Amino acid sequence: MSIVRISLFTLALAGVSACASSDAGNQNASSSSVNVSLLEYSTKSDEARRHVEEGERLDDTGFSLRANEEFKRAVAADSSFGYAYLRVAQNAYSGDEYATNVRRAGAHATTATPVEALLIQAEQTNDQNDFAGALELLKKAADLAPTTARVWMVLGREYFQMVKPAEARAVFEKVVAMDTTYARPMFWLASSFMFQEPKDIAKAELFALRGQRLWPQEPISYLWLGNVRRAQGRLEDAIAAYSREIELASTDMNAFDNRGNTNAFAGHGDAARADFDAALRVAKPAERAGVGMDRGYLRAYQGDFDGALKDLADFRSAIAGMHTPSPAQDKVNLLYAELTIALLHHRFPLVDSAVVQFNAISRALAKASNSDGYVKWAEGFANHLDGLLAAHHGDFATARARLADVQRVRAADKDDPTTAAQIHGLAGLIALLQKDYPTASRELALADPTNTQMHFLYWRALAAEGQGQTTEEKDLLRRIATWNFSSAEYAAVRYDAIQKLNSLK
Repeated sequence: MSIVRISLFTLALAGVSACASSDAGNQNASSSSVNVSLLEYSTKSDEARRHVEEGERLDDTGFSLRANEEFKRAVAADSSFGYAYLRVAQNAYSGDEYATNVRRAGAHATTATPVEALLIQAEQTNDQNDFAGALELLKKAADLAPTTARVWMVLGREYFQMVKPAEARAVFEKVVAMDTTYARPMFWLASSFMFQEPKDIAKAELFALRGQRLWPQEPISYLWLGNVRRAQGRLEDAIAAYSREIELASTDMNAFDNRGNTNAFAGHGDAARADFDAALRVAKPAERAGVGMDRGYLRAYQGDFDGALKDLADFRSAIAGMHTPSPAQDKVNLLYAELTIALLHHRFPLVDSAVVQFNAISRALAKASNSDGYVKWAEGFANHLDGLLAAHHGDFATARARLADVQRVRAADKDDPTTAAQIHGLAGLIALLQKDYPTASRELALADPTNTQMHFLYWRALAAEGQGQTTEEKDLLRRIATWNFSSAEYAAVRYDAIQKLNSLK
């Protein structure tokens, strides 16, 4: 599935997406001392093989945009190299780039190795939102390559994306046993224990530290150490870890951005602003909108929601002059941030306009990608947003009609966790606003099995309050107050959650 689609579904991406870096100055990212697992490749071109191997090293060590460039060089050297097109897609910035390169990979699957062909077919199947079908193909690939760690890593990530943590953890642990010098599965295990139920922060720390010991000079090691420290609430230690990441990769936007977010949560507003400014100075065009969103959330974390909305709108107005590779994608992401905060704080004239603009651009991007799966996702999400807005306006008949539309559009996508978020999230809000608190609690829990979507947790806290379940309400508010990972949803609810929690003490 395209990263563009899952970026609006906050499943673990607070940690995972932070690994997508593009530092142009760090020399350690492709050092020979870093062990990464490689496949047997079908290309006859030595140049293409070198580029794809370098791309794999860059991707494993957290440099997704640079990896994308290497994979593009691989297909330039061998235009029939289907696996390289697949890797361009998997490191794509935009939905169009993703879908285009999935199709190109498929067009060359007949000259791929059997394992490469199965990996390509699995991604094509994922692009249709058929995760279960993709999973079966990846199992076949793993059977064909029982000792190839990279193939098993792909299988583990599929389980992770399907929110099957027990299966994902078992596969990643198998990869660790398969190749004890390969740090990347350890970081994925850290992510799983941080972001998927049942969570175990002690185990997350253990795996992050094991990975750091294997790759002591790699920025990604300190990114994951910083992420774990945030999850532990050890914000000053997280800041120190990200500072070490900056020392190793001084032109890496993500290192500054992560430290800026952590400084914001630690109450260091001036330091956070300085970090976001530094992130923007070193960011590549494809990264600028993400920094602008995180910087825009800063005032929301302080309770100034109108100020945050203004900052986000100003940045969206400026994005056209930043020469980003996909300004429409950047605009839709910024609109989503604005409408999320505006919706949860009842700035309805603003959100009415933002939802219309977001849905129009999102549908156009999906249509332009020629991906049926993307089109279904975008249509489901548009109806989800329309339903949320109608419910907030008290028009429950329209809200339920939009819910029926989401159910119809996403009926075949039951294994895609974004389907549950779209359907059960809307059903839960409708029930909450109609004061059917038990139904709201049940539906919102189904919408968010990982307990990582902060607006759903906040609505569950309101449902618990409505039922007089003070202990449950406190627990949910405490989870929000100590989450410490940036997103539009978190910016919308963190301040209020902390205020409510303090009032209950």
